[in-house]
Amino acid sequence: MKTTRYRVYEAPDGSDDAYCGEYDTLEEAQAAAEAEPAGLPRSMWDSAYACGSHMGGLYPPPRDGVEDVEPRSWHGDSGWHCVVGVEYDTTEERVEP
Repeated sequence: MKTTRYRVYEAPDGSDDAYCGEYDTLEEAQAAAEAEPAGLPRSMWDSAYACGSHMGGLYPPPRDGVEDVEPRSWHGDSGWHCVVGVEYDTTEERVEP
């Protein structure tokens, strides 16, 4: 069985994408993206995975799931926060960072 969740990223022009969180519904993810949350830059994900935790209170995305190629929507005054769908195979156990 497959299920879809939604990740929020901060993606400013010319900078690393930053992971801001994952949500159960599109509506929750869009509301979070509108609030323009801080995220963990992609350049720091490996360090966070290696220590098995967070970096400064910010977490990297789970390693499993298949993300959409294109964002579903863009949000915030700056327009730099996006929502990306991610499909999980629920017959397998999820791998958290």
